[in-house]
Amino acid sequence: MISQRLAIWYVYELTDPRNGQVFYVGKGKDNRINEHEVEAKTDHPSYKCNKIRSIWAAGHEVVKQKVAMFWDEEAAYQHEEDRIAEIGLNNLTNIFGGGRRKDITYSLPKRVTSKKTKVVAPMDVCWTILRRFTGWLALWLRRPNDKSRIIVNDKPTLRSAAIECLVNVILPIAWKRVIADPKNHAELQELLRPWNINLVFEPQTP
Repeated sequence: MISQRLAIWYVYELTDPRNGQVFYVGKGKDNRINEHEVEAKTDHPSYKCNKIRSIWAAGHEVVKQKVAMFWDEEAAYQHEEDRIAEIGLNNLTNIFGGGRRKDITYSLPKRVTSKKTKVVAPMDVCWTILRRFTGWLALWLRRPNDKSRIIVNDKPTLRSAAIECLVNVILPIAWKRVIADPKNHAELQELLRPWNINLVFEPQTP
């Protein structure tokens, strides 16, 4: 009989004690289940962190539970995706329907010179945008195709409109500015690796 202690992967749930509703489903190992609260102690603006902070502000603690243990990481990913689908992504603070890594290949376009003067966003500003909103950047990169737009809410509000503008307009501009310089590729890969996105860059067209 294999000891359960060898099952290093697990799927876990974070629950709001005020209503008993699960608000986040994740997959991880070691201390992953506690890392969200560490993140929430910073000023990170994600829905998940806002939910955790609201629970604390009400004088409660987040209910954390490991719901399944696995020896195989792929099986853990599958269980995580199934559980998210069962609860419904719209009922959770998860950005994605699972944490399975996605490989994205980029082929840099041929450089084109133009006599027209263009207004180019400063590189440091673009980097600040990408670093601060990496989760939304990862969501945008996972869109079904290049023409897809991210819809935050079927019933538009000022907040959702602002987020959609950020994701569909501002982030792509910053992304194109930063990715155009091959010197930035290594840092971009490191930036997105925690979001299970593996960037693979093809050589630039001469």
